[in-house]
Amino acid sequence: MNNNPFLSPSRVGAYLIVIFLGLLYWLEPLLKQRTRSFEVSSSQNTPQTIVPVDKLLVEIKSNKPVSLEGLLIQARRPNGKLLVNFWATWCDPCIEEIPTLAALGSQMQNQSDEALPILVTISVDESAEAVRKFAKTLNRPLPFLVLHDPDGAFSRQLGVTKFPETFLIDSKGKILQKWIGPQDWLSLEVLQFLKRSCT
Repeated sequence: MNNNPFLSPSRVGAYLIVIFLGLLYWLEPLLKQRTRSFEVSSSQNTPQTIVPVDKLLVEIKSNKPVSLEGLLIQARRPNGKLLVNFWATWCDPCIEEIPTLAALGSQMQNQSDEALPILVTISVDESAEAVRKFAKTLNRPLPFLVLHDPDGAFSRQLGVTKFPETFLIDSKGKILQKWIGPQDWLSLEVLQFLKRSCT
């Protein structure tokens, strides 16, 4: 039997707890930084800096063809901006960002500021039915328009390689900003950037 008081089972347990808490203390900033980190590319780094805003896509709910340019005209913002998010139901990072993207969409819908961009998402799923099924699993309807790029031609034309990817574009289709990967769309950094870009 070991008579060393420093190696008693209760002390060993206490040592392990202290070591575990110490690791958490030192790792917490790294974990927080990892979850908040995202890649932002300027428009100069994108393969194509003009989005073909007149290209027709299919609106998921109505199954009608629509263009990004048409959306701005319909919203009576011919010189407005669009926040265009490419995603898919099979993409886990895309699903991860939907709650904050939906919250941003709700906030922008409730604002009367016409300088704010219109949020549009474009699904690259093979079928629109996959998107409809996914939408039914949510507690409430998505507060943004969902378009469909079934063959992925539109996303490839823009050089989208990772999902999700999001573009802030003006009414002429010029890419003002590009975000790669899932974002926290309610983070102060993103909100401040959107406010600065759209004033």
